[in-house]
Amino acid sequence: MPDELDEPINADPPGPGEKKRGFPWGCFAVVAIVAVFVAGSVAVSWMLLHKISGILPGFREEQITETFLSSVLEVTGTQGGTLEVSTATSTERFERHKENLIWNFIPWEPTISEIVVPATYRYHIDLNGKWDISVDEERIIVVAPKIEPSLPVAFDTAGMKKKTLSSWQSLDKQGNLEELEKAITSRLNLRAASPENIKQVREESRRSVAMFVKNWLLSAEHWQEGRYTEITVIFEDELKDQEKADSLKGGEPTIRMITASQPKG
Repeated sequence: MPDELDEPINADPPGPGEKKRGFPWGCFAVVAIVAVFVAGSVAVSWMLLHKISGILPGFREEQITETFLSSVLEVTGTQGGTLEVSTATSTERFERHKENLIWNFIPWEPTISEIVVPATYRYHIDLNGKWDISVDEERIIVVAPKIEPSLPVAFDTAGMKKKTLSSWQSLDKQGNLEELEKAITSRLNLRAASPENIKQVREESRRSVAMFVKNWLLSAEHWQEGRYTEITVIFEDELKDQEKADSLKGGEPTIRMITASQPKG
């Protein structure tokens, strides 16, 4: 008995009005577009994540101040809680005038005592004060505690010069000079805290704080070569002038940091 042949499925040609079934190109195109979109999204997300995570390991912007302050607490134990930021020397002159009366009612020439003394002014910031550190692209912006004078002001008694000018009738030349000498410490302290003196040491103090922050970055191994190139320091009291604060944030940095791959200049 002859073998029966199975008829092939869909062997018959398409009938009238029927289209020959082909490859589903439309579905393939949709799938391809979706795949490209997903791949692009993943790539963009990866780049953003890489940029954010590359800021500094363990040094995300919201953690910067907290991480810095944790390190500062260790420093305060060895530096007494302060960071010296500037030193200035000056020869200071002080005078004391005393009116003289003859028979207690006739005005006479005054007694004028003068002391000239070399003084050393030192300025610091409180490491336990309020700090804020943020990142603006390649710039680190530091808001540091205000500059304060280190008191009492040191002065050189060996280099002190004294003199008193008065008429021969004055009987209290030495007393006037002694009163002036007693007042030197308080008067030096007032000069140290004056806006004029603070202004003179502000820029040097700004650079000192910037170097302190840079050294912290390096010692804490938070530095990534080429990631940050600038540090800008603003003192707390400068925030009162918004225009000046904005100018400092967007202007020239306090220091530029040079890495091994960057040319000096």
